[in-house]
Amino acid sequence: MPAFTPPKADLLARLSTCPTLQVPYPPIETFKELEFQAEDLEKHLRASQSFAIHLHIPFCKELCNYCNCNIVVTRQYGLAAQYADYLKQEIQWYGQIIKGMSQKRLPPKQIYFGGGTPTFLLADDLRRVTYEIENSFGVSHAVDRDYCIETDPRTVDTELVSLVKSLGFNRIHFGVEDFSTQVQQVINRKYTFEKLKQSTSDVRSQGIQSVSFDVTFGLPQQSLGSFMSSLKQLLKLSPSRVVLRKYHHNPKIFTSQSLIDIESVPEDKTVMEMRTFAINHLQSSGYCAIGPDCFVSNDDPLCDATKSGRLQWTQHGYVPDVADTVIGFGLSAISSTPSAVWQNQLGLRDYTRQVRSYGHSVYRGTELSVDDQIRKEITQRLLCNLEVNKEEFESRWKTSFDHYFAKELSNLEQEFGQQMVISNQQKLRLTPSGQWFANQLASYFRRAG
Repeated sequence: MPAFTPPKADLLARLSTCPTLQVPYPPIETFKELEFQAEDLEKHLRASQSFAIHLHIPFCKELCNYCNCNIVVTRQYGLAAQYADYLKQEIQWYGQIIKGMSQKRLPPKQIYFGGGTPTFLLADDLRRVTYEIENSFGVSHAVDRDYCIETDPRTVDTELVSLVKSLGFNRIHFGVEDFSTQVQQVINRKYTFEKLKQSTSDVRSQGIQSVSFDVTFGLPQQSLGSFMSSLKQLLKLSPSRVVLRKYHHNPKIFTSQSLIDIESVPEDKTVMEMRTFAINHLQSSGYCAIGPDCFVSNDDPLCDATKSGRLQWTQHGYVPDVADTVIGFGLSAISSTPSAVWQNQLGLRDYTRQVRSYGHSVYRGTELSVDDQIRKEITQRLLCNLEVNKEEFESRWKTSFDHYFAKELSNLEQEFGQQMVISNQQKLRLTPSGQWFANQLASYFRRAG
């Protein structure tokens, strides 16, 4: 992707009013409460060819004030041990239904354990959950599989890394903020660069070479200088992936953020300077941009997936296009198939009660209409390929792209002219400037209402 130059103030103001495209698609606000049965799962899996597994373990020992995840803060391990039991029961419910179907599918090539802190689970409970996934779905031994687990770098040692490697994980993901003690004090997440360096070394010494980082910018008390210094230090560790995350201050939804003074959050101009530096520094350091916020080393599988057009965008970011169906386990986890999307119960008590009673915890969701399927595909293409081939679209959907999206194309033209998006007879493509705002521009094609 090209070097990043911030757009002029008026254009940036218009882009800032665009809604952020949500994952899953259609967005959660369109979901309705469901009475989900085994027959519903069978119906929605008939068109599925392959699975990815996403599992949510919400527990943390302490609260990070900036957090926007659905978490449970506790030091009572009994809650987590019980949760592992319910995860096993939920996985078994899905596995029994899938094994009873006539289609035979390969083991998942992507497994993602997110949190919270997945390694909050003790070794025996983490083994029980991963073994149940293997029993129900199998595991892949393919070279290009992506089995990733999020981990708190403050808790990593060789014993923990040895455990997760023995369970089949081949990528470790760390959340990284800023090494400034002032920032860490405000967000209540304290550690040193030396500790992150040691944790990364422990991971690689056990034979896991793929280490990815989330890097958050726009944090309270964060300055351009501290962010620049932190990113430069981080790259000394040669991560395989770096994902940029902008801090969004929304204490009405994420109550922990009420502990943060809004006056301590950097102004928009400074936040844009942080993003500009990060993008250009990462690219000049040899990282390949595969989207507006994800940067990978040349030997990362995502680099090849980008070149071969196999990239896919999920709630956990960009992944190689290895599955058409994602099955989510655990509190608030999201599942998606070619024909439907659904979400589990959001609260721990509701989740455990429903799994205990029904074997699953599906709470709400929606079936995808043909229009939803079309719009989902278009947003995927813009986010992953930065363009849409109109001939391929018309061959697949038997309708004219320009006619189907006449309103959306008109709105884009009125807002941006040809500064962000260019549409001709063959393609709709993002301009070099528009590529860095793919998420906002793709939102023009989402379902109205």
